Amino acid sequence: MLHRMRGLAHVLVAALVIGERALAVAAGSGDPLHAPECERALAALDAVEESASAPLGRGARSVPRVAASGAGGQAAPAIDQRLAAARRDVARQCLAAREDPPRAGRLAEPAIEVPPVAGARATPSTPPTTMPARIPPVQPPVVITTCDTGGCWTSDGQRLPRLGPTLLGPRGHACSVVGAVVHCP
Repeated sequence: MLHRMRGLAHVLVAALVIGERALAVAAGSGDPLHAPECERALAALDAVEESASAPLGRGARSVPRVAASGAGGQAAPAIDQRLAAARRDVARQCLAAREDPPRAGRLAEPAIEVPPVAGARATPSTPPTTMPARIPPVQPPVVITTCDTGGCWTSDGQRLPRLGPTLLGPRGHACSVVGAVVHCP
């Protein structure tokens, strides 16, 4: 009994597979490469290629060579007219059945102008052609030249009044003194 059921299961599976393939063929797969016209054109191309590549001793004609030199300095073989026609027929039957995607025209629409972002700086597309401004020479530090009970004189000719141990600068702020060098903000 178990053996019979297995045999019946195998028969059912085979029937389902065969039926599915038959439905797929009847409905058409939609693939232009499996269409009958394409398969006929491919078979014709194979026959032409076979006759073009047959050895010369079996009645095939030789392929003429074009005078222009190809890669390596050798003359390139000319394409047989029958072979070129068979290739065109295969392309027409197998590839022309599907629609090519529409080509998007890049310049079909005018350019969109966008206002600049507030606060953004425009970057120049080319570097400036002028030379950068010269950096001014470094000034020597201001030093204390002489002092008395009321204040000190500096090397740049200013008088810094003394308020206790602190020297006051021209704006009334305290100056920092490191050794003989003085800095007044």
